[in-house]
Amino acid sequence: MTATNILRHEHEVVMLALTGAEKLLNDITSIGTVNIERIRKFIEFSKHFTDGCHHIKEEKLLFPKLVENGFDGDSGPIGVMLYEHQEGRKFIRNMAEIVMENDEPDKTNTDLLASNLRNYIYLLRNHINKENEILFNMADNVLRPEVQEILVQEFNRVESEEIGEGEHEKYHQIAHELAGS
Repeated sequence: MTATNILRHEHEVVMLALTGAEKLLNDITSIGTVNIERIRKFIEFSKHFTDGCHHIKEEKLLFPKLVENGFDGDSGPIGVMLYEHQEGRKFIRNMAEIVMENDEPDKTNTDLLASNLRNYIYLLRNHINKENEILFNMADNVLRPEVQEILVQEFNRVESEEIGEGEHEKYHQIAHELAGS
């Protein structure tokens, strides 16, 4: 298992959660129902798994290795990915502000929630496609097998020391719950 394969697998989990988010968005836009608890669960997943687990591995481990191997860290594919990570954080922050303050958001906040949710889903689906189809293929061509192995070891260290034992599995379960909603 290479580092990029691990990240691709994590993308599958994120896509499951996005499927659930699309159902939540459809409920908001089609029937006007805001399931605050499920949206809060999606926000928790996005903050802790997508950003706190997955993006951290990319930003602190993979991207620096790519820069060491000739990639530009400020522009090009890495620059685009970093920008999109920031945009995603902005959408999640906006949604969190709405649902943490309101158990029953008014029409304006419901519209803002739907807009941020829609933008986040669109951004992440496209972002994941770019990483899977372009950036990770470039990484596989550039990173020697021993570098990939070092990254795998570092990913495992992040999982155990920074994320915490069992947290990864907890968020896999949440993604499945969201997708089944």
